[in-house]
Amino acid sequence: MNATVLLLDADGVVQEGDPGFRASLEALCPEPAKVGEFVAGVFAAERPCATGERDFAEALGEVLNRWNSPGTLDEALSCWERVEPSGQVLDFVAELRGAGTVVALATNQQNYRARVLRELLAYDDHFDALLISCELGFVKPTAGFFGAACARLGIDRADALFVDDAMPNVLGAREAGLAAEHDHLSEGVGRLRALWAQHAVPR
Repeated sequence: MNATVLLLDADGVVQEGDPGFRASLEALCPEPAKVGEFVAGVFAAERPCATGERDFAEALGEVLNRWNSPGTLDEALSCWERVEPSGQVLDFVAELRGAGTVVALATNQQNYRARVLRELLAYDDHFDALLISCELGFVKPTAGFFGAACARLGIDRADALFVDDAMPNVLGAREAGLAAEHDHLSEGVGRLRALWAQHAVPR
């Protein structure tokens, strides 16, 4: 099976998250002895937002209010803005697109983070499409996500190579009929190049 389209996960493949992300969330908790419970509550509130069922700012605000957090909503939301795109990966994406290959982002995100990708990071300029779970209505690793993503691009599943840093997502993509490989930014862009060379239709 040879691929003509490359689908890349965002966090861990195209961009690196803030290593202080969890600490920033914990700082919003007014009860140091219950930071684990607080952070779990934030992630639980975020979960339905990843499929577009809820607005993330609203859900996060409810958590902050319930805990009487000393942080403002804007301060809390800023935790999801702190990412660092890989210039080398974006250069490789530009190289592929310049040669006529379709490259799309395929990522689980709530609507606030989707705006970060589009407005703060301008990923619409770097990719042919942003396939974001809250806009598709499905999350990885479900078959629904991969089916909706391929439908959005107008391609057969067998046309795509999907790359993610989470093995459950890689396995889900394979089960859905896509070629899929595991990769992480820490392995260097050379591995991503090699994976594409391994799966791509010869030119």
